[in-house]
Amino acid sequence: MEESVLDGKYIRGKVPFKRLPSHIREGLGGRKEWEKAVVNYSLSQQLRFKRSLVKTIVRDEMEYYNALLKHSKDHLMVYPYHLADVMVMKCGTTPFQYYHSIFSFMLENDRSYDTLPNFSASDGLLTMGIGRNEYISLMNKSKAGKGMFRKRLKPKAVLPNKPIAPEKIAFWWTVCVGHVFESSLRELSPAERATLDRIIEQGPTSAGSLDRDIVIGSERIWFCILCFSLFVLKPQCVFLSHSLSQLLSQSLSQ
Repeated sequence: MEESVLDGKYIRGKVPFKRLPSHIREGLGGRKEWEKAVVNYSLSQQLRFKRSLVKTIVRDEMEYYNALLKHSKDHLMVYPYHLADVMVMKCGTTPFQYYHSIFSFMLENDRSYDTLPNFSASDGLLTMGIGRNEYISLMNKSKAGKGMFRKRLKPKAVLPNKPIAPEKIAFWWTVCVGHVFESSLRELSPAERATLDRIIEQGPTSAGSLDRDIVIGSERIWFCILCFSLFVLKPQCVFLSHSLSQLLSQSLSQ
């Protein structure tokens, strides 16, 4: 396949098959190969469905996003924060759940920590507190097991059950409701329920106008906190992870 196709020149340009240069069409071998290339490129680049050429090939939006989520996990990619509105609100997957799944897979398959790409490793550390040393400790712990036959422990038994809460929340960050289970609503305190109802009624709300302890400390609500167009999310039921911009700034400063 032509390098210009592989680097996404025509895919990002949303060029349909019939408008491709003749030599590109001939090199592809047919429309099906082009469509396959579009889907694969879109998944690998974590492109948004509605803004990409892939929407003319994959008709079901959720089918595409579920495939994107699986592709990202399988390739140990960094969580798609730029798609967090879809990942959390529609797919029901927070960064914590995403990295929990990745680390579970790695532990179950005896994968080395070094198989994690740098950005994924950095974000996994910020989200779950698992770096190289912690991962090695978890691997040893999962293999140790208990009892006479020392049956290997499942990853869920050794992995953290909630993400690391952020140290700071800026007052100008915007909080919106992410994904809430009915079972979670029954566990809310009156103050938490009032906060949730307020955000549902008002829509995106300034973090500075809300009770900080509820926004940070609650594990029974899913909030999204929007910062510089990047979603920063609260745990299981409320996740707060560091934004990708922080990872980039750390990388550039090293």
